[in-house]
Amino acid sequence: SVTGRPSVVIVGAGIVGAAVEAGARLVEEAEVKALAHTDGRVSGVVLPDGAIEADTVVLAADTDSTALCVEKLSSTASKFPSA
Repeated sequence: SVTGRPSVVIVGAGIVGAAVEAGARLVEEAEVKALAHTDGRVSGVVLPDGAIEADTVVLAADTDSTALCVEKLSSTASKFPSA
């Protein structure tokens, strides 16, 4: 049925597709051990099999994003805006 609201799945797929076309690397369902940080900003992620450095890290954990950020980067989590 048509509700007048965009589908989150369709919009999300469009955003991911555009990001990948622009050179982003998508890592799905990865266990993040920690968020790496340099000079007070996130500079990559640490996975069980190694680290990935990045100029930009997108944390897409839906409503759990803030809690995950606090858990993985407790020393600088206060610098992240709350949802």
